[in-house]
Amino acid sequence: MKKNWTLLMITTAGTLIATGCATNKTKATAAVPAPAVDYTAPVTVTGTDTFETAQAAVDHIVTGWNLGNTLDSTGNASSDLAAETSWGNPLTTKEMITAVKNAGFNAVRLPVTWQDHMNSKGNVRSAWMKRVHEVVDYCISQDMYCIVNVHHDRWVCADQNMYNKNVEKFHTLWTEIATEFRDYDEHLLFESTNETLDAQMNWGGTTPENFEIINKWNQVFVNTVRSTGGNNYCRNLVPMTYAGSSETNVMEAFTLPADVVSNHLIVEVHNYDPQGFCWTDASWTKMTNVWDEAEYGAGLIKTFDRM
Repeated sequence: MKKNWTLLMITTAGTLIATGCATNKTKATAAVPAPAVDYTAPVTVTGTDTFETAQAAVDHIVTGWNLGNTLDSTGNASSDLAAETSWGNPLTTKEMITAVKNAGFNAVRLPVTWQDHMNSKGNVRSAWMKRVHEVVDYCISQDMYCIVNVHHDRWVCADQNMYNKNVEKFHTLWTEIATEFRDYDEHLLFESTNETLDAQMNWGGTTPENFEIINKWNQVFVNTVRSTGGNNYCRNLVPMTYAGSSETNVMEAFTLPADVVSNHLIVEVHNYDPQGFCWTDASWTKMTNVWDEAEYGAGLIKTFDRM
């Protein structure tokens, strides 16, 4: 079922880590009361639309590079800044991003995990925000696109109780991120979440109720960013489907968020096909570094046509 959306499909080679829920899967949990504030309610924001459209941004992003396993690392790092290298990758430098640009890439997706860098009130600690800001500047200063997201934050979940419990925290987080970068130009994009799953970590789909929770997270994301004003009034924003999937059942359950400005939303899905080229061995394929256009190209075209 095709829908008239601006679409960004990320095909990637790398480690796939689920953004599931930090919930107890074996015990029933008591219902969490609905939040006092409905963050999905329409917002009133005014501004001047000076940015390129979502379609223009997608057209201008020729080839993108994902700075993974770095600012999205999780675990028991000794400090906020130590987290960046805790999964074994080197410290990100401007020279590194320059090398990426010189290799022909004009966009950097910057996955960021925030949950380990927030105080008890849900505010991002200044050292971490400063570091994220610094890496964003490595990209923007070189006329590259940069996409910042909320990545392995496991409290963002396709689950009603987790939504009720954490939506205010999500609103606070995106308010801080958006305010930090409010004056940046159209080369900076925000992505809502990453491959968010339900409490059972189902990749193939979920219940209609849980699909609707994804739509709610995305609506809160758009409302929150727009409400910070400045250039965020017309910044291109990137909501994601359940699990980042492009399967028909997921796409049909996805609702594009309502927006105060037209033509500035980009739907993101992820694609790891062909698996042997992008990821790892499987029962039906072996890893290869040789691109077979007849087979692989046709498969990707079929995926786009299905969407």
